[in-house]
Formats: sequence, structure tokens, C-alpha cells
Amino acid sequence: MEPVKQDVSEVQKSAPIIRPATAKDFPALEQLHRELEQKLGHVMDLPAIDDPAILEWFVVEQEGEILDAFYFEKNIQQVRLGYNPAATAALQTLLPEIYMSCWNKGVRSLFICVPKGVGAAANIASHAELNGFEKQDDLDLFTLSIRKGARL
Repeated sequence: MEPVKQDVSEVQKSAPIIRPATAKDFPALEQLHRELEQKLGHVMDLPAIDDPAILEWFVVEQEGEILDAFYFEKNIQQVRLGYNPAATAALQTLLPEIYMSCWNKGVRSLFICVPKGVGAAANIASHAELNGFEKQDDLDLFTLSIRKGARL
């Protein structure tokens, strides 16, 4: 009887696993990051593995190869409850101090979401841009309100 030849393509790989990333993984993370930048056509920020703004890094690994990685970052969303012009002017004087306080606590990014239905949306957006915020036309924003009971 002739031995059965097994096609290498038929060999089943083990399922990918997700695990916390370590400093030893960082060269592979940097490579994934470079590949993503090439696909997107622009430079992106890559935080250090020990950056205090990062809550946790994870890698997706299959048979010793890192396929992907992701991290959870502390972010702050600035939320206004109104859009009174006098209040906006008063807030402008305090914002640099507030932003520095966030930075000192390890936060790397702040977000402002301006609802399109707000009559003063254009004015609010211009104030945000004056404070250094950049409008992200190339992004779709998705939010997950864990407090409201996300499907977990």
C-alpha cells in the first residue's frame, strides 16, 4: 500500500489566540503599524508599549506569528451641555489649563463631537479648531456606551 501524501495546504492551523502584549512583541507591532501606514498613505502615531495613556495592549497570535494587535487607550471626550456664547468665551480662558491637566494625567487625545443638528455647530467647530482640534473627515466615529448596557 502506498503512503498517503498530505497536501500542506490541508494542514489545519490552530485557532488564533488573543493575549496581552509584551515588550518583546513590540518589533512585530511596529511592523504591523508600518504596513497600516503604507495602506492608508499617511503617518500615524504609535504609542510606546509602556505609555501611561494605554490601558492595555493585546496581540492576536497564531502559531507564534502575530497577525494583528490592538490597544485600549484612555481618551477624554469634551462634552458641553449648552452653547451659550458667554460661557464659551469663559471656557476658552480655562481650556489650556484643563488640557495640560489631562496631559499630565497620561491622556494623549481629547475628542469633541459636535452634533450636526445644533444650530451653532459651525461656530463650535471653529472654536474647537482654534484650540488645536483637527476635523477628521476621513474617519467614521462610532461610540459604545458601556454604561447603557452594550451587548457584551
